Amino acid sequence: MKDIVALVHEFSQLLKNNSDKNKKEWWENYLRNEISFIGIGIPDIRKLLIEWHTSNKLLDEPNSVQFKIAEEFLKLDQAEEKISGILYIQLFLLKPNNYNDILSLIEIIVDNEHIFDWNTCDWLAVRILTAIVESNDKKLVNQIISWKDAEYLWKARASAVAFAQAKNLSQYLNEVKSINTILIKRPERFSKTAVGWMLREISKINKDFVVNFIERYIKYFSKETINNSLKYFPKGLKKEYIERMKFLRENEG
Repeated sequence: MKDIVALVHEFSQLLKNNSDKNKKEWWENYLRNEISFIGIGIPDIRKLLIEWHTSNKLLDEPNSVQFKIAEEFLKLDQAEEKISGILYIQLFLLKPNNYNDILSLIEIIVDNEHIFDWNTCDWLAVRILTAIVESNDKKLVNQIISWKDAEYLWKARASAVAFAQAKNLSQYLNEVKSINTILIKRPERFSKTAVGWMLREISKINKDFVVNFIERYIKYFSKETINNSLKYFPKGLKKEYIERMKFLRENEG
């Protein structure tokens, strides 16, 4: 087998060979150049990854090699390279007996700040961490929850987004409340928008939870977060809370 780093860079070149300049420019503008893009869509990445994985007979390689491949992808600089690492885990490693090792790998990647934009953070959380949340493995779920206290924004955001689309979200409302309470008080936009996303999803199953949370922490909300949290509520309620939030901000101190 080829050297793992060389193998990963070979796939990276394959992505570049199939790039589209217009897609690259669109995504970089959309993310305000927080991360550079190659310019290739997710379906094409997935197709190329499966073909490349098969042609290199990687299914026969031990877990240690598979995890190293995923790690090398996630350490690269461009968005689609990181997405390739996320897809690699999802397609070839996302099995209950691997969850502990997957979470350990993700923690290393995030702690070393290889995740530094909301798009990659959310892909990682929704595609990988949500499956771990849905496993109901208490130890691993608690490990994800503990990330809420991380100083690094993207680690804290991942702790929230992991729950946003989980099928068993209703089982974790107390835990989600603890995450939201920390994140809504942070000044960063993408900390607050993670709360808005979670509250929007919770509103589908428990509207009182959402209203009660906003009532208690409204002074920490932004207009964007209120609008997202109350997406499925009457428009008049959004306006009311936005006006109250502005009033509290203007009269602080």
